[in-house]
Amino acid sequence: MSQASDDLTESIRPRDSNGVTRETLDEDVDIERISRSLASEEELEYEERYETTKVIYIEPPERNKLFTRPYALNYYCDNILYRTKDGNSASALELFLDLLYVGIVSSLAAQTTLECTGLTLLKYVLFFVPVWVVWVDLKDFMNYYFNDDMTQRTYVLWIMLLLVIYVNNCVYILQSHGETAMVVVPYMMCRYSVAVTYIFYSFFVPQHRIQIRIYSALILVVTCAWISVIFVSTRAKVGLTIGIMFLEQVSYVIAFHPITKKLLKLKFSTALNVEREVSRFGAFYTIAIGEFLYNIVTSAYTGPGIHEKLWKALLTLIIAYIFMFVYFDGTGDIVHLPALTRSVHSAYIWIFIHVPLIGSLVLVAYASSNLISLDEITLSKGGYIDKMSLYGLSFFFSGGTCITLVSLGIIAMSDKTLEDVDSKYLSKIIRVFPRFPIAIAILCLSFAELKPAMLIGLTTLMLSFIFIYERIILGYGHLIKANNKKNLSISSSTPLSEIKHRITEILRSLSFEKNRSNVTTASSLPNCEDDTTKVGTENSQNFNFATV
Repeated sequence: MSQASDDLTESIRPRDSNGVTRETLDEDVDIERISRSLASEEELEYEERYETTKVIYIEPPERNKLFTRPYALNYYCDNILYRTKDGNSASALELFLDLLYVGIVSSLAAQTTLECTGLTLLKYVLFFVPVWVVWVDLKDFMNYYFNDDMTQRTYVLWIMLLLVIYVNNCVYILQSHGETAMVVVPYMMCRYSVAVTYIFYSFFVPQHRIQIRIYSALILVVTCAWISVIFVSTRAKVGLTIGIMFLEQVSYVIAFHPITKKLLKLKFSTALNVEREVSRFGAFYTIAIGEFLYNIVTSAYTGPGIHEKLWKALLTLIIAYIFMFVYFDGTGDIVHLPALTRSVHSAYIWIFIHVPLIGSLVLVAYASSNLISLDEITLSKGGYIDKMSLYGLSFFFSGGTCITLVSLGIIAMSDKTLEDVDSKYLSKIIRVFPRFPIAIAILCLSFAELKPAMLIGLTTLMLSFIFIYERIILGYGHLIKANNKKNLSISSSTPLSEIKHRITEILRSLSFEKNRSNVTTASSLPNCEDDTTKVGTENSQNFNFATV
């Protein structure tokens, strides 16, 4: 586009304080300050990276410290993604919330490792999942509507207070119906609070109205079933809890699954901010990793000097280090399509696999802490220290490590590789697959009834093999890619797949340059009118579309 046309475009279109073009669609839906003209390189990169057909960047309304009129940060309208540029990372409020959550999970894990039996493991799972459900509800709420006003801060504080009551009464849940109620009722209030908040926001956010009202209705119905858990026997409590937790996950899937959108013929639907979602899970995972470090440095149980307990502590640090970078490196692809945008199934797999990942990771942290404090005795069947089963402790450590490693492998496999050269020479399966057999091998170590130092040492050795193997493989793959980029000439002996790759790279480059020179205006977009609600009539003055 020439300089003259740029000047003409700037002169005839109003611009906001940030210099972004604004346009308004006045038919039934009042879309204010849609910024798409003169698309920046960042916007075009988003479309290419996540393979989105069209993205509309918009500005949020002005915020008020006390109360900001609720608006959608992320939504789809006629398969067009509307999103804001801001809010792509976790806020201070969310990080503060994550600190409490990891503390709660750590408290549950510490109680579990006091005895290390199958019963305590079952209790850990049954207490952990409800806490995770509340965290996911808050995470999604912040992803959709975060504005950091006083009402949202108060809401988060209210949930945190309820969770503190919940976790402090978990130990006494079986003593009486009253103690059971002190665990069940705070959790029910957390769920009801989420439902009421969504219902309130539905009056201001027509883009999400149908889906969040469906989800709120399902929450209100399913949560009532928790009352029965208070009054039944222990075995019945376990069965009812598992059943209700399953219904809660089904409710979540029903409310936000694309099939629901198709059945209801919704023009508007919810959408997650991919960067913010990845940032939240990454921050939570990092804080969970911190439990390894906390248990190593906050007590002096290793004693003075260099000895076996200190070596075990150092090896535990290496385990945490490996887990940290295996998660964030993923498959090691420079260019990949995240699971959250690859498909519906991969997105749900990516989200739900974090449940066993975080739960097992924190459990391993506390199991390793107990192993470090132990003298060098055999972790055999029938061996106990106080009430703690040594054989069970060994399986908590090795089994938790196995689940963590398998979960990391599934997370990596759920992404889609977009690097043709790397895929040709070093496929994703070759890079990631060793995690699975090594995870099984680590689990089998407990059957050998080893001593703590040997168990931790062999586990560290196997994880180090994965870490070094993946670093070498990734480095080799990137060298291949760099070498092929230098050799762009095609001869008669060049494989057909290589020719296709080079042509694809050239076309991508040309397409990107073409997009940078094009100007897409809001007037060319379809009229996003909700068939079931007249958005413009309800919010004609202060309503803004804001997106994921």
